[in-house]
Amino acid sequence: MKHLKARLQQRLEKREQAQWMRTVRKAQSPMGREIHIENQQFLNFSSNDYLGFANHPQIRQATIDAIAQYGVGGGASHIICGHSEPHHHLERKIAELLDRDDALLFSTGFMANLAVMTSLLERKDAVFQDRWNHASLIDGGLAQPGSFVRFKHNDMTDLQAKLESTPARHRIICADSVFSMDGDICDTQGLVSQAQAYDALLYLDDAHGIGVLGDSGLGIIDHAKLSQEELPLIVLTLGKALGCAGALVVGEKTLIETIRQYGRSYIYTTASPPAIAAGVSKALDLLAESPGTRQHLSALIHYFIDKATACGLPLMPSPTPIQPLLLGSEEAALSCQTFLERKGILATAIRPPTVPVGSCRVRLTLTASHTFADIDYLLASVSQWLEANE
Repeated sequence: MKHLKARLQQRLEKREQAQWMRTVRKAQSPMGREIHIENQQFLNFSSNDYLGFANHPQIRQATIDAIAQYGVGGGASHIICGHSEPHHHLERKIAELLDRDDALLFSTGFMANLAVMTSLLERKDAVFQDRWNHASLIDGGLAQPGSFVRFKHNDMTDLQAKLESTPARHRIICADSVFSMDGDICDTQGLVSQAQAYDALLYLDDAHGIGVLGDSGLGIIDHAKLSQEELPLIVLTLGKALGCAGALVVGEKTLIETIRQYGRSYIYTTASPPAIAAGVSKALDLLAESPGTRQHLSALIHYFIDKATACGLPLMPSPTPIQPLLLGSEEAALSCQTFLERKGILATAIRPPTVPVGSCRVRLTLTASHTFADIDYLLASVSQWLEANE
């Protein structure tokens, strides 16, 4: 124990010296346009609550009503007796909305990606993942028994070369729909073409797409008009634009049933609270009933990009609510974060190992709760920092 602690302390000190240490800060208010953290009020540009649903009164009430009827805890795993009517209703609802065969509810997106990877692949198989995929996809890929191959970000030529050179019995191609640190969208048509050409299963994680992309806000399926044959499997995270918690794996019936039967992170865990499923169902209703919310978010995104470009801010190419400022060094990203906090703005510095060395950034996220005046204040504050650090 003594030697282990000494080694771990050295690792922590090395991370601190590199300015890579992460900190956990205590929020003292609901998630929203403004957030109270450790006795200070901030204008919040760090949240993934893209539609402002995390504290929506109708979603709160749906959750409260479900607690009154079903209690708080799930009580058992889904396959024992923890699968309640709200869980079942949500699974059927999302399958119908996305025109898919079936759906499976998980407590987290991390658990969902782990279950998909480890239940569908065997030793002679291979998974091909975009290099900028989320950690949950990467860890799922590392946990499965087959080969794990990474291709260059959104590079279909590199993917094709790796598909051709990897001797695998069955193949899965896997990518984020919207990449969480860059904000760009995957090459859906390129991925579909490669999957069809090499008889591979295409699987997308729509964590940052659901609620945002598409004419109806139903994510990458809606945005790219993908049939079940083109995209047989997708994961939807429920704790971002939909404002709740958990994840849904949605797709072709044989795939979903295999995950239900073999996915250890589904089978061997207590079901999420029924009230959360009821809240997600209400969020999906609001998504359909409130197109103005998404339209306002879209207008904010375009306004931000136009104004930020005119100001000469170091934007990355992103059409989504995720708008990173590429600053390069750890020192620059932390300095910008600290300056913005002094101006009452919460915007997070992202550093390695989350992003590659030399690509540190301040990750700004826009939500439908923001106003155009909020954007103006943010841009003015960032411009002040840039001028002071030229």
